[in-house]
Amino acid sequence: VEIPIWYNGKIKWISNLTRRSTCEDVIKAILSSDGISSTENSFLFESWRGVERPLKLRCRLLKLWHSWAGEAANVTLT
Repeated sequence: VEIPIWYNGKIKWISNLTRRSTCEDVIKAILSSDGISSTENSFLFESWRGVERPLKLRCRLLKLWHSWAGEAANVTLT
């Protein structure tokens, strides 16, 4: 499963997620690919039909993504 995450105006496709992968893990991976080591004050947000909410750092991203099932096309992670 690949999950699209918007970062700096571009989509980054995140793969190799396990059921234990957290939002914090994904944030670290994205920022480290840009040479940034600190994840302080970094969050993932989920947007669905104009409603945006921050995700907890401990949120299991793959579980969240699967919970959207048919609505995944309407969900944006940033």
